[in-house]
Amino acid sequence: MCLFSFVISNVGLSQLIRFSLPVLMMIYPVSVVLILLSFFKTYIAHRRMVYIGGMVMAFLASFVHALDTAGVSFGLTQLAKQYLPFYALGLGWLVPALVGVCLGLLPFWPMNRNAGNLAS
Repeated sequence: MCLFSFVISNVGLSQLIRFSLPVLMMIYPVSVVLILLSFFKTYIAHRRMVYIGGMVMAFLASFVHALDTAGVSFGLTQLAKQYLPFYALGLGWLVPALVGVCLGLLPFWPMNRNAGNLAS
């Protein structure tokens, strides 16, 4: 434990922020989507695909943004910059998460059809 603290203290704050920022940019949107969906639990009921769809789409969009932040640039990051609304503000995950939630609300998912059989 002492060695770990020694290494972290010598790395410097700027290096630590540069390393942790892409990781936090991947975790933050998924947790925000989960928290926002928890406010609508009475309307969502037991439709698990709403949670899964929203969180997966938010993660995919935030993963691309985190790669861009880390300096890894390829075709997908350029497309995201061009076509995702609010990407420049760091909220490029918002529209994909909403699309994932709307797709999760569709009734053809097997997990949604059996939702009435699940206990709270």
